[in-house]
Amino acid sequence: MTPVAAARVAARRPYCIGLPAGPPAAMEARRHVWAIIHTWDVPIDAYAAALLTSDLVTEVISRDENAAVQLMISWVDSQFRVEVRDVPSPGPSGPGLLSGGEGGSGLALAVNARRNLRLPEPEPNRQGQ
Repeated sequence: MTPVAAARVAARRPYCIGLPAGPPAAMEARRHVWAIIHTWDVPIDAYAAALLTSDLVTEVISRDENAAVQLMISWVDSQFRVEVRDVPSPGPSGPGLLSGGEGGSGLALAVNARRNLRLPEPEPNRQGQ
């Protein structure tokens, strides 16, 4: 097997990497995509692929700047694929928030909206009345 053929066989396995949170993630993603395309000798426009990847990562971090970003790159059957996955940052914590994943950030958003709109505090639940 030639070295190029060996590299192409190895390319069939996905390359996964975690990226730093925040704006540096887009630049890191571009670098990884560019390097993989040239290392695996993938016959596509590396500039365009890196630019599209950067756009995907920017979309993820624009929703949650503290989210961890995972990049998966694969090349199978002449298809180059880049997947960008976000791992959301943990939701808010503090008094009044439910534990065990039941509250999420929705409860905190509702509490803040009520305060911002200066709505009255809800009455306590009185059972049996």
